Amino acid sequence: MAIVIARNARCGQAAASALLWKSESPIVTEPLDRPPYPESPGGLKKADLLLVLPFIWQLGFASWANGVAWAPLGLPFPMVWQMAGIVFATGILALRYRLDRARRAAENAA
Repeated sequence: MAIVIARNARCGQAAASALLWKSESPIVTEPLDRPPYPESPGGLKKADLLLVLPFIWQLGFASWANGVAWAPLGLPFPMVWQMAGIVFATGILALRYRLDRARRAAENAA
């Protein structure tokens, strides 16, 4: 596959002038034995609700954090709150990853 891009002299933006397709591989017409990606069950799981907690941390308590006058280490409290929220969100994502990995291991064992 090759893409030819010409430079537009008037506004200096790249514009695609032609798209040339060159296929050297044969086209597969028969279905594969298995799908290319493992199918995952649809819908939300209980562990997906954990992903809502960082949003509640950042958006739900932002007005409260803005009203706190305490300045730990000379930093404004809302800034400390945001940095703590990053650590909190990282922990939630790590927990969610471990739960998902344990669920997949249980499915593969069964």
